Amino acid sequence: MNRFLKISLLIVGVIVIMLGMEVKHRMDIYNQIKQVELKNAHSKEAIDIYEKKLKRLDPQALTDEGLIRSYTIDSDSLFINPMGGFSIHLIINDDPDTYLRVRLSRYDLEGNLEIASNYRSEKLEKLLKGVER
Repeated sequence: MNRFLKISLLIVGVIVIMLGMEVKHRMDIYNQIKQVELKNAHSKEAIDIYEKKLKRLDPQALTDEGLIRSYTIDSDSLFINPMGGFSIHLIINDDPDTYLRVRLSRYDLEGNLEIASNYRSEKLEKLLKGVER
C-alpha cells in the first residue's frame, strides 16, 4: 500500500506540474497578444479612426468650440476579444465617467483596422445632447 501511495502521488504531482506549465504558457501567449494589441490601439491608424469617430459624434470635436475637446486612450481598459480584435476606452475631456468604448477588428482583405462596434457612456450621451449636469 505504501508503494502504491508513492506512485500515485508521483503521477498526480507530474500531472499538476504539467498543467501548471500549460497555464503559464497560455498566460505568456495572452500577454504577448495583449502587448501587440496595445501597440495597435496606440498606432497612427487607430488614432485616425478614433478621431474620425469623435468628429462624427461632434463635428466640432477636438477644438475649443466642440463638446469633445480632448480624449485619452485608457490602456488599462484594453480587452482582447476572443473572436478577434480588441476594445478600449477613450476617456473624453479627462473625465473617466465620460468615455467611448470602441471595438476594433481587421475584417477587410487588406487587414486594415475598422470599428466593429462602439458604446457611449451615459455621461457622454448627455454631453452630446447638451444636457450634461
